[in-house]
This record gives sequence, C-alpha cells and structure tokens, in this order.
Amino acid sequence: MLIIFIQITIDNKRYSKFIRARKRLHNIAKHTNSPGDWAKYRKTRNIRVNKIRNAKQTYYIKILNILKTGNLTSKQWWATLRKITGTKNMSTYPPLKSDDNSLPISDDKMKADLLCPDNGKR
Repeated sequence: MLIIFIQITIDNKRYSKFIRARKRLHNIAKHTNSPGDWAKYRKTRNIRVNKIRNAKQTYYIKILNILKTGNLTSKQWWATLRKITGTKNMSTYPPLKSDDNSLPISDDKMKADLLCPDNGKR
C-alpha cells in the first residue's frame, strides 16, 4: 500500500507541472489573442486534461483493488476508504423537521431533543 501512495505522490508532482504549463499557455493566449496561440493552448489543454483524468482513474482503480484484496486490517481499510472519499470525520445528521411542519431544525441539541424527548429529564 505504501508503494502505491509514493508512486501517486510522484505522479502528482508530474501532473502539477502539466497544470502550470497549461496556465502559462493560457496567459500567453490571453495576452496575444492570436488564433495560433489559442489553438496551441487548446491542443495542450486537451492533452493535459486527458492525462490528468487517466491518472485519477488509475489512482482510484489501484485504491479499489487494495480495498478488494482483503489484505488490510479493518483500521487500514477504513483509512484507505476515507482517503478515496475525502471524508475526515463523521458527518452530522441532516436538518430534521418536527411533526408540526415548522422550519427544519439544524441545531444538534434541538435535534437530540426532537429524537429523544425525555433525554436528560431523569
């Protein structure tokens, strides 16, 4: 698993160079406004965007294969899944509506009171 993440870091540095080159060409095309510069920019942009898309797809395929193999502990499995989904902590409950159709309740304490009316009254 560590080897794949090291390879991905190397790839990220390479693709950040692609992005910088694309931005440079875009700035040149904006300043000169010549059809030739715009054509060069579009051609380069399309190539770079396709390479980045392919790299992302390869990354996700590698990570999914790691998750499918089953060689990970449950802690490693969940950590890998969090990396692929981009979540760092547990999400909160969405806003709730009470029975009287009032405005949605988004405060955590009010949601707890709505779900458990006798909470804390002992």
